[in-house]
Amino acid sequence: MADAVRGSIAINEVLADPNSAASSSGPRYDTDQSGTTTPVDEFIEIYNSGATAVNIGGLQLWDQTLGNWFAFPSGTILQPGVHAMVMAGASGGAGPSLGPGDLAFYAGRGSAVLNNGAENVILYDPTANNFAQVAYGGASITTPGTTGVFSGFPSIATRVGSGENFGTAIPGYSMQRQPDGGNTIISAPPNAANDNVCFCQGTLIATPLGPRAIETLRPGDLVLTDNDQTLPILWLGSTRFAADRLWREPRLWPVTLRAGALAPGVPSRDLRVSRQHRLRFGGPIAARMGGDPFVLLPAAALVGMPGITQGRPAGDLVYYHLLLPRHAIVLAEDAPAESLLPGPQALAALSPDNQAQIAKALSQPLDQLPHRYAAAHPLIGKQKARSMLARHHQNARPLSL
Repeated sequence: MADAVRGSIAINEVLADPNSAASSSGPRYDTDQSGTTTPVDEFIEIYNSGATAVNIGGLQLWDQTLGNWFAFPSGTILQPGVHAMVMAGASGGAGPSLGPGDLAFYAGRGSAVLNNGAENVILYDPTANNFAQVAYGGASITTPGTTGVFSGFPSIATRVGSGENFGTAIPGYSMQRQPDGGNTIISAPPNAANDNVCFCQGTLIATPLGPRAIETLRPGDLVLTDNDQTLPILWLGSTRFAADRLWREPRLWPVTLRAGALAPGVPSRDLRVSRQHRLRFGGPIAARMGGDPFVLLPAAALVGMPGITQGRPAGDLVYYHLLLPRHAIVLAEDAPAESLLPGPQALAALSPDNQAQIAKALSQPLDQLPHRYAAAHPLIGKQKARSMLARHHQNARPLSL
């Protein structure tokens, strides 16, 4: 298993190059969801692979040239099977929507920490005076404490294991363990904010011919939107997650909105969507916070409201992605929910096959799609959404759809 401090805490994922250079092409990753990818969107994620909660307070992240650049706050508890992400900058946007129990921290730096090329990273436990170390970008494991290499690092600290090689930093992709806490390292779209926007198999979507299960729809079929207009489906894709992977990755679990959870008869049946899937809400509070009569809130922000939960499916899970000519609001089990908004993160979360299918269906390179699609309504992040919901509760005002 992975080299770990405090028994089960390992460096799990490293995004060294969010691909923020203005002249760069290819995938980008906007970790804090500010709308702009910058060098300080880089992050390191740690993971608790054990069976019990661990106090990670005081653990330190060290950079090869900058030294100790972040320490976890005292008393921070990381539950088993969950993650803690540290982004180099300050949160300039809504921040990533992580999995159940996952933690996000911001180092507040104004410039990048991690080299895009050869680099070493250390997770140090000052209590036990030991550390886990990874190298990437062609670097070898270096000895901390020597001049110019982790300068100031305790010279008598003990390395756990012999250090690990995370491979090459590919722009816009992170180096991550597969599965979490495992020995295999892959390069893939970052997992700090999995932005799949999708419906679970069996969801009924309103069409001019009546509601149809999403898996029975095909490109060219018409769907009804919230304003009684019809739009053709340009692309319909799917992603299957096996039950064993769902055991390991709570971030993939769907959010379930029980029938009537949002309003009488809405949804008309239980609705299951990915946690980043946004639903439309309105009313005076939404208008003040979003500057629009309606806003779009991620399903994850609704968890905890009566009738809204997130939990692990009993078996495999199939998500379906619905792309229309524009970002629109469709009726899913009679609830107003968004179609796919093909922004950089949403596209990066899709498989290469799905990405190729979208590019072919639209006859347009993927990196041009974010400029083609505008959000149907203001997008409200998880933290701001929870504030909006709290105001509704304090004022005893029901949500408006």
